[in-house]
Amino acid sequence: MTASIVLVAIVVGIFSAIAPLGPVTVLVIQRALAGDPGGALKIGIGRVPAELLYCGLATFGIVALLEQVPGARLVIEIVGTLVFLAVGVWLVVQRPEQPTAVADGVDPRADHPVDLRGRQWGYWAGFGISILNPTLILSWSAGVAIALSMTELEPTPLHKLLFPLGLGLGIVLGYLILVGILKRYGARLEQKFVRLAIQAMGVVFVVLSVWNGLALYLAAVAT
Repeated sequence: MTASIVLVAIVVGIFSAIAPLGPVTVLVIQRALAGDPGGALKIGIGRVPAELLYCGLATFGIVALLEQVPGARLVIEIVGTLVFLAVGVWLVVQRPEQPTAVADGVDPRADHPVDLRGRQWGYWAGFGISILNPTLILSWSAGVAIALSMTELEPTPLHKLLFPLGLGLGIVLGYLILVGILKRYGARLEQKFVRLAIQAMGVVFVVLSVWNGLALYLAAVAT
């Protein structure tokens, strides 16, 4: 059923937003814990168009075509590794901001209002990081196959179109849930713990990027 396809896509989208497995979600957590839930949500929502594009390409079999282009997969994986490395380094060296209570555009620590409209960069940050990470095509190629197999249906062109849309809706819902939880309970966390947790995520990204880069290099040398 079409409803099953959409439901599975929404669930997958929610999980991909909440689970801190990607650079955008980690940045969302970092911004929310810094006292800027609005900015955090913008970063998360900015990710959606890129995810829709890559998931749509994956559902329509673009990966099979890429496999016919010599070196295409290697280039994709190298670019994705560099994106993860850059975000990881940024998280490690970033000086965390103290949480602030921003309401109606006013920062209580300042004598002047904060122009929240100036935070439009959040959308572009989420979109830019995601669109520069073409490994999402490879990830969604496998993820879509697994998700669609759960419905035990042979996907039609309509299903392949609806799945990315459902995924995008799920990602938005996931970030609404995540940011809502962090906004409500994040202030209870010790800032030292928050800083160490964010830096630890950055270290993990750096280590995984270096490891993956080394694996790509060894594979290229072996061939």
